[in-house]
Amino acid sequence: MAQPLSTLLLAQLAIGLFAVMTSAQEVVPIRNEPLRVVVYSGDMLTFMAQLSVTFETCFSFEIDPLEPRPNLTFSVKDATLDDVMNAIVKAKPTYAWRRNGKTIEIYPVGHANPLLETRISSLRLSNTKLKEALQHLMYSSEINSAIANFGLIHGPIGGADDQSRSVSLSADNITLRQALNQIAETSGVKFWSFELIGPNRDIVSISLRTDVQ
Repeated sequence: MAQPLSTLLLAQLAIGLFAVMTSAQEVVPIRNEPLRVVVYSGDMLTFMAQLSVTFETCFSFEIDPLEPRPNLTFSVKDATLDDVMNAIVKAKPTYAWRRNGKTIEIYPVGHANPLLETRISSLRLSNTKLKEALQHLMYSSEINSAIANFGLIHGPIGGADDQSRSVSLSADNITLRQALNQIAETSGVKFWSFELIGPNRDIVSISLRTDVQ
C-alpha cells in the first residue's frame, strides 16, 4: 500500500534506532545505532526536532527566510547521524550543517543571520527558569543593541513555559547562537529554532520544542 508523502518510513533496522507506526505517524525512539533505510518526505522542521530525540543530541535550526516552511525529501541507507545529516543537506543544498560543541547546527547557506553571531561579553544564569533565562539573554545589552542596529524587532519566545526546566551556566565572550545552544543543552530541551517572522520578516522569533516524543 502506498504511503502519503508526509509519512516518515524507517524500515529494515539493524538493531534499530527508531521505528515508525505509519498508520498513526508515530515515531518511537529505541537506541542509538544505525538504520538500514531512512526515507522521509515532509516538513523539515518537524523532522529536525524529532532527530534531537532519536539521537539524544541537541539540535538548532536557523530557518531560511527565503523559505519559511521548508519541506524535505530524502533517503539514505545504513544511516548513522552523520549520514542522515549529509543526506539532508545534499537533498536540501540551501542548508549546511556543522557541530558546535554538543549541538548540531543547521543553517541557511550564504545568508545565515548575523544577529546569531552577535557576541555577548558575559552570561551568568543560576537555577533560572527557562523562559526567564531566554528573556535575560534576548534583552541583554548586546542583543538589544544588535536587534536595533539590524532593524529587527523583539518577537515571541515559544515553548519555554515549562516551569520544571531551569538553566545554570556561566560563559564569557560567546555568540547568541552558542548561548542558545547552551541554554537548550542545560535545560534538557535539546532543540531550538530561529526565524524572522511578520510581513516584513523583521520580527525575531525563538522557539524551543519540548513536546517531541
